[in-house]
This record gives sequence, C-alpha cells and structure tokens, in this order.
Amino acid sequence: MDNLQRSEEIKQKDLFGIRARKRKGRLEKMLEKYDRETILGRIERLRWLEKVFPNYYGYLMSPEMHFIFTEAKMAFINGQYISTVLLATSFIEHWLGSHLQSKGFVNESEGGLSAIVDCMREHNMLHVYLLDKVDEIRKTRNPFVHLKQYKHKYNLTERAISELRNPDDVMGDDAKNALSTMYAVATAKYYLS
Repeated sequence: MDNLQRSEEIKQKDLFGIRARKRKGRLEKMLEKYDRETILGRIERLRWLEKVFPNYYGYLMSPEMHFIFTEAKMAFINGQYISTVLLATSFIEHWLGSHLQSKGFVNESEGGLSAIVDCMREHNMLHVYLLDKVDEIRKTRNPFVHLKQYKHKYNLTERAISELRNPDDVMGDDAKNALSTMYAVATAKYYLS
C-alpha cells in the first residue's frame, strides 16, 4: 500500500480508530430508490427473456451486431421498450442485410428493411410467416423513427386507443414481439443458402 492510500485510510477513521461511515450522495440515493422500485419488473422481464433466449446458444456475428443483440435484451430487462424495438429491428436489418449481401444482392441489402424484406420475399429466401413478422415490427418501429400523422395506424396512441389498452402494455408486447422475432431471425433456416 502506498503512502497516499494509507493517508486516505487514516483520514477516514475518527479519534477512536473507528471508520467513519461515508454518507451517500443524492444521486446514489436516487439510483438505490430506482433499483428498489423496479427490481421486481426487471426480474419478471429477465425470466421471460430466459424462456425465449436459451443461454447455451452462440452466434457468429460482427461486433456491431453483437452489441445491438446484447443491448436489445438489456433494454428490455430495464423496461425500455422503444429502445428494445429499435435495437431489435436494427439487428434484424443487419442480419438479413448481411445474408442478402452474401448472396450478391448488395443494392437491396442497403435499401433499408422494407427493401430487404421485399427482396427476400421475391427470392423465397425466408419463410413468409417470419418475413411478415419482420415487416410488422418495421411498421411498429416507424412512428418512432419517422414522423407520422397523429391518426396513423401504427402510432402508439392510435394503437392503444383501438386496442383499449395502456400504451405501456402495448409497448411491452411490442418489445417481446421484436425480441422473439430477432431471435427467430438469428436462428432461422435460410433458403438459397
């Protein structure tokens, strides 16, 4: 232990040699309160996630895709549903786009998720059911990425009103749908392999 560490240790003791308790700052208290208030929800979302994403499954992917994949799951655990949908959609676009590029469809792979889905549909590269799910997630994501009219079919308010549901519940289901589709895309059997 160097002299500086020793002197700091001495400063933290009172006259009787008892360590002084360090007081928690305002920000530390705020984070602890947040942790207490959200821990049960985070545990519930983690349980759901472990049902959908087996721990033993490995993927070979670029660092960008790895971080997107991991952060999508972490955002969900923390209840950040919009971030989850955006990240899952981003992962799907990267994953499917890289598959298209490997098959020589470079222009289509760079045209965005809609162009990727259309190309894969046209060339029968992935099951139609999964392509439909990807396209639905893309439409759910769009009002958060592109400005849409207030009454647009996929705006969160419009969907919550038409489904008679709380917007947070709608987004929670959207996030689950996005994550399960992300996993399905990462593990799917691709045609024209």
